[in-house]
Amino acid sequence: MVKSIKNIKRQANENAGKFYWPAVATLVCYIMIPSLFNSLSILFGSDLTQTFFQNLQAGSVEMGPLLSALWGLMSVPRSAILVVIGQGISFVFQLYYVGICGQMIQLYQGEQPSTKMAFAAFPNQFSKKLLVVFKQRMLIFAWGLLVLVSIVLINVLTMWIPVTSDLFPGIAALFIFLSFVPSFIKAYAYSLTPYLLAEFPDIKSWDVIKTSILMTNGYKGKICVMQVRYGLTQLLGRLTFGLSQTFRTEPRMQAQLAGLYCELRDNAIKKRIVSRKTLEGTGE
Repeated sequence: MVKSIKNIKRQANENAGKFYWPAVATLVCYIMIPSLFNSLSILFGSDLTQTFFQNLQAGSVEMGPLLSALWGLMSVPRSAILVVIGQGISFVFQLYYVGICGQMIQLYQGEQPSTKMAFAAFPNQFSKKLLVVFKQRMLIFAWGLLVLVSIVLINVLTMWIPVTSDLFPGIAALFIFLSFVPSFIKAYAYSLTPYLLAEFPDIKSWDVIKTSILMTNGYKGKICVMQVRYGLTQLLGRLTFGLSQTFRTEPRMQAQLAGLYCELRDNAIKKRIVSRKTLEGTGE
């Protein structure tokens, strides 16, 4: 039987306190990289930056080779630059998160988190892990398209069928809201993917997401509760410019999420929902 969230939280918090600094050292990078990208986004979108480079082009300021290259980038539509950079960072970041998940599994189980584990996803079967992360994101994106389909469907219906009821806007809004639900459910179903990649690097790529779906079946509510709590701590962390998040809440919350994975993994193995051979990549 899976432990209650209260018991998972207790064990995770105890071990997070025991191995505090190794966890914080890794999570600093995990939190600072997105912050750096956000800063770059603001920089590229700044009117002051645009004016500076326009002065460079006009010859008001001497332009060296580095600034010339930067001006070439600024000539490209900013949205295109940010999308390319953002997607590249996001994929690399997801692989780094796989290593963090491995560290947090060690921490929850009472083991000293290995610093090498944080970067284990890069040299160890990099292409397979990248493929699985890409597949996970594309599946969530595909389910998210239901929202777009519902909006298009409502617009088509209003074009073909005259709407006279005052209730229609409310019904349409409810329909669009409900179309978000499948993507949220599937996101929770795929949420154990990075933990499986971290703990079982030899698992076959087509088994990772399938195993995550099987392990989360019937437990998505628990995952939702824990993820909502995690989201709230992130919002509160912004009030302290990320300091409380980095040095207090993030190590605990990551350990708790890893703890939930460990409990679901043990439950799945005990009930023969998944086999050890499948997890170790030796099954049929």
